[in-house]
Amino acid sequence: MSQLNLTHYTLIFDLGTTYFKAAIMTGEHDFVAIAEVPTPIKSPQVGWSEIKAPDFLTCINQLMADLHKRSPDAYSQIQCISFATQANSFLLLDQSFNPVSPIIVWNDQRAESIDLTGLNNYHLTGIPAASYHLAPVKLRWLQQHQPDIFKEARQFCFLSDYLTYHFTSQHVTEAGVAGLSAMVDIHQLCWIPQVIEKLNLQQLNWPTIHLAGKSLGPISTQAATTYGLNPDCRFTLGCLDQYAGPLAANLMDNDGICETTGTVLASVRTSPKFDLSLQKHGVYQGPSPRSGCYFHMLFTEISANLLAIYRKQFTPDLSYEDLDALASGLSVMDQNLKLVGFDMHRSSFNFEGDSKYQDIAHQVQAIYYRVALELKKQVNVHYQTSPPVKVMSLGGGANSQHWLNIKAAVLGCLVIAIPSEKPTCLGAYRLTHTNPTSKHT
Repeated sequence: MSQLNLTHYTLIFDLGTTYFKAAIMTGEHDFVAIAEVPTPIKSPQVGWSEIKAPDFLTCINQLMADLHKRSPDAYSQIQCISFATQANSFLLLDQSFNPVSPIIVWNDQRAESIDLTGLNNYHLTGIPAASYHLAPVKLRWLQQHQPDIFKEARQFCFLSDYLTYHFTSQHVTEAGVAGLSAMVDIHQLCWIPQVIEKLNLQQLNWPTIHLAGKSLGPISTQAATTYGLNPDCRFTLGCLDQYAGPLAANLMDNDGICETTGTVLASVRTSPKFDLSLQKHGVYQGPSPRSGCYFHMLFTEISANLLAIYRKQFTPDLSYEDLDALASGLSVMDQNLKLVGFDMHRSSFNFEGDSKYQDIAHQVQAIYYRVALELKKQVNVHYQTSPPVKVMSLGGGANSQHWLNIKAAVLGCLVIAIPSEKPTCLGAYRLTHTNPTSKHT
């Protein structure tokens, strides 16, 4: 008689800006299968950043096929699906949920000239200032420059909402992702009618907002058939990838801070209260899965992307591991070369120091220090009275122990990588195995 397999398998999608990833997990540190594909971003014009909706679904299909190939037994027993995702990447669809626009990615720059300072309702949205990164700013640009899109547009979806609809046929969104749009009251978890009216977007249907960790029930019959999944497989709302860090680091019920050194440098901590005084410091606040708690987040583009630009421009034949090995040959305290200026758009760097230190090792070290100093600014905002005991780290920068040691030296506290192969997936995974309670309904 064969023994019943009671292993719980969970599928997590990580919808990042550089890669889309998927992992089948059986526990917090047990990754059965992992797949990834480059995020299919195209730039039809300078500064534009788009994903064609069919390309997005092609990537999902490829990830599913790769996972099935790597572990068919585990794949057939997947019991839950969830995600970690980027924010402010969105698309418009018609009444039948057929796309009428590409997915416009958060880092798209086409709306830089659009002024929507009236969106700054910090007491409701937790957004300190409007910028071209926000979805409503790009929506206004589309109204002005591509109005034909709105003739058929009836549905609005963030990137993860489109994934959710694909698997469940439900038009819903996660509160933390929606909250970063500046269109949502993050206390009542509802779209702000005055903002929708001001943007003249009343024709659109907006997804229902739920907190991260909300179970949406079983996936649709069509999704189960298409992907050969168990029809009882359920779908749980995930969260913003930056918010997955505190979840992975077990910081939800404890005071602590998590930093991500990736496409952006972001620092996040949880708090039992919404703090109006943080607007002047540029802190973003959003709803967490815990009752009465909020995420406090700061971010800047001064991050590991500096190293990526440097590598592409000056050392394309060297891997990141090669660059890190060169820098690791220096003392953590070596600051003989400093990065005093840079232009990311022109890939130019201004290093200051004696000419004998103008080598690759010192230049990489200077980049490490420049990012560490940015992190210190963020930590000083989060902890204005006393520094933290430790900072938990994830993202590409967490792969370098030398960089972690530099951050520790600059911050004056421990900086420790989250002990997980895929910490963002781990954060989303934990949402599927908890039942967060909330005062919101």
